[in-house]
Amino acid sequence: MSLGQIQAPVFAGSIPEIYDQYLVPLIFEPYAIDLAQRLVSLPLTNVLELACGTGAVTRRLALSLPHSVFIVATDLSQPMLERAGSIGTSRAVEWRQADAMHLPFDKASFDAVVCQFGVMFFPDRARAFEGGLLDLRTRQGLYAENPKGVEINGGVLYRATITIPSQVPVGTYTAETFLVDDHRVVAAATRDIDIGKSGFERFVALAARKHSALYGLFAVLLSLGLGWSAAAAFRRRF
Repeated sequence: MSLGQIQAPVFAGSIPEIYDQYLVPLIFEPYAIDLAQRLVSLPLTNVLELACGTGAVTRRLALSLPHSVFIVATDLSQPMLERAGSIGTSRAVEWRQADAMHLPFDKASFDAVVCQFGVMFFPDRARAFEGGLLDLRTRQGLYAENPKGVEINGGVLYRATITIPSQVPVGTYTAETFLVDDHRVVAAATRDIDIGKSGFERFVALAARKHSALYGLFAVLLSLGLGWSAAAAFRRRF
């Protein structure tokens, strides 16, 4: 097993059956119910479960989520997966052996990733979640990679152009710059960047903050006016 793979206990022989018969109802089942309920209100299409064990969470996901949601349950231990498959679920799910540190899926394949009690076995927990976080932030428009985004002038000065998404919250952010030579960081710099609103959006934000009562009254009157106009147009048409 190469460096970085999960050094998990070997769940084989009679262990999967004992695990499911005693530990699941005693420890894992209440948390499985809670975890599944946390996903019910989310707009999901594909869900990935890591370290599913004998399927305690998987069975709850199959019961709680709409049938249109596709569920893939993975575990490093094939005997645990076989035990989960023999118990079955209320509807079809995909059981798949996979290492959580080296998942065999393309980016943006899932809307949610769940894991109940498997993170403790990850040799590098930060790196295990890094890929999922970057994928999520990319789809939200909050993370991007641009290999040609830095221009170097005269071998001394550089200029970096950063596209800031419109949904980034207003505030002060820290920009860190690193100079890398032969895979080593040889210099670093840090500066603050202030993000604020501009134009009409800035006017609306300031009005809502400084004159909240008047802003609320205006919003109500505007809604009533638009509603009345729509109703009048509907009556004339029909």
